[in-house]
Amino acid sequence: APQSPRSGPTGAPAGAAAGGTGSPTAGSSQKTSTRITYFTAEELKRFLLHTKKREDGILQAFVYPKPATSGKCFNSLVRCVWSPAVCLVERRVNIHPLDDRRWSLYDRMETFEAFRHSEEVSLSSTAQLVQVRQWCAAIVRHFTEISNHGVLPSRMVLNFKFDSTGMLHFLWCESLRLAHHRAKGVPGPSSPLPSGAHSGHSGTASATATPSLGP
Repeated sequence: APQSPRSGPTGAPAGAAAGGTGSPTAGSSQKTSTRITYFTAEELKRFLLHTKKREDGILQAFVYPKPATSGKCFNSLVRCVWSPAVCLVERRVNIHPLDDRRWSLYDRMETFEAFRHSEEVSLSSTAQLVQVRQWCAAIVRHFTEISNHGVLPSRMVLNFKFDSTGMLHFLWCESLRLAHHRAKGVPGPSSPLPSGAHSGHSGTASATATPSLGP
């Protein structure tokens, strides 16, 4: 998104935009970079109504995190690096409370974008790790279904977040590599997954529900 993440008022976040700063040209070694911008409600209104030129990207509604035991809310993000052989799950939590206006909105939101204002924190339970792995299995299954078992992800970097009720939201896919696959069968978790649940671009899944992705 073209706006500076540090400009404007520092009120409560209303949403975030992840925008690419350009696509590499054929035959060049240039890489596409991603920039994340956080908006207050007023900044989001200005962005939607008054920005003349917008870069490619997505708008993501802000998901409020579960308060800490102190009652304060700290922004957090769960990142999963998945491949058929490895599933690495990390979580980072911002060190500034969401309502601490001594810090800019960007400084209160930052997680994996930079490590200046966040710290690595382990998931609070095995059940949370299971939810993330269920989402990965559902996404892989979705690829096999829509491609008639012809394409499988070989590597994914996925971003998730647990909301104030403990529900897991799939936010966006940061990186995706695909490989052709002709063999039948869909890789999934070692144990059967329960049925149910639903998904949109920002889907949710609980420990007792398996996400299902539409076409």
